[in-house]
Formats: sequence, C-alpha cells, structure tokens
Amino acid sequence: MHYSYLELTSTFKDQIHEVLRLVRQLTIQQRIHQQNVLKRKVMTKCRLDDFHAR
Repeated sequence: MHYSYLELTSTFKDQIHEVLRLVRQLTIQQRIHQQNVLKRKVMTKCRLDDFHAR
C-alpha cells in the first residue's frame, strides 16, 4: 500500500479531528457530571441543615 503525502496528511488530520471531538465530548460529560455531583452535595447539605434546624 503506497499513499501519497496528501492522502496521509488528510487521513491523519481526520483522525486528529475525531480524537479531539471525542476528547471534547468526554470533558463536557465530565464537567456536567461534576456539576451534578456538586448540586447533589449542595442539595443534601441544605436538606441536612433544614433537618437539624427543626
């Protein structure tokens, strides 16, 4: 199999774009997950504070 330089660079670029896209998706999902965890912690803390305040 012999590829031309241009073919190689274009497929390489495509792969890089794909990887970057995946990484971006993962980081976004992680960020959302962290926010959800934080929200849950805050909610639980508020509930506990309410409970103890009674």
